[in-house]
Amino acid sequence: MSGHRRTTGHLPEFTDRTDLVDGLEIFARVPRSPRPGPCPTVVLVHGLSISSRYELPLARRLARTFQVLAPDLPGYGCSDDPDEIPSIAALAGWLCRWLDVVGLGPVAIVGDSLGAHVASEVARKRPGQVSHLILSGLSIDPTGRHRSTQIVRAMRDIPREPLSLLPRHARDFLVAGPGRVMRTLQSAIDDPFFERLGHLPMPTLVVRGERDPVSPRAWSKRVVAALPRGTYAEVPGAPHAVNFARPDAYAALVLDWVASPH
Repeated sequence: MSGHRRTTGHLPEFTDRTDLVDGLEIFARVPRSPRPGPCPTVVLVHGLSISSRYELPLARRLARTFQVLAPDLPGYGCSDDPDEIPSIAALAGWLCRWLDVVGLGPVAIVGDSLGAHVASEVARKRPGQVSHLILSGLSIDPTGRHRSTQIVRAMRDIPREPLSLLPRHARDFLVAGPGRVMRTLQSAIDDPFFERLGHLPMPTLVVRGERDPVSPRAWSKRVVAALPRGTYAEVPGAPHAVNFARPDAYAALVLDWVASPH
């Protein structure tokens, strides 16, 4: 891997790195002590209005077995802002170029919430590079293709999430800004997510929290049915942010999915 690394005092088990991608510094969190020897690499893609910070509970558990990287998408967290607010396709393009700059071979990609849209487009663009795909919190179903619907669902989810997530989410929302968040949400609504599913040849796991009001169960199962190699899993008692609220259960699913033959 190339790129500058600097230690993070408040996250002793992780270190931060920045890599220059088409003139932008893209920030990522990686384990301080990478796994020795060859092992699968997992990339975690965060959701809307939040950064890779909320991927850390999951990342810490996966890092016991895998090489793990959790980047901030352009305009979010500590990554630079592009001149224009990128679409889902453009965010996926940045992520593809970041994979090249970092020098990663085959990877498993975990996309959470809006990150599932970005991850699935990366998988469509790079079917030979993405060995496994894990998508959680799928939210833009046919009945939810309005920003107001998504906002109402998100408000219903807030009381179900761990209290510790709220200040993290608020901080990242302020960094991104409401204009960027709303335009990115509209891009997700307009994104042809369902149309690309049939072009994803890799084994794909769709994960949903049992108590997730943002991601309808029927929609998640419809997505699985449209995938060439899709499987559905539900985390008992979990809200929308399964990666933050139930990291042990989610990590167990990812570990099994990436390690098992398909």
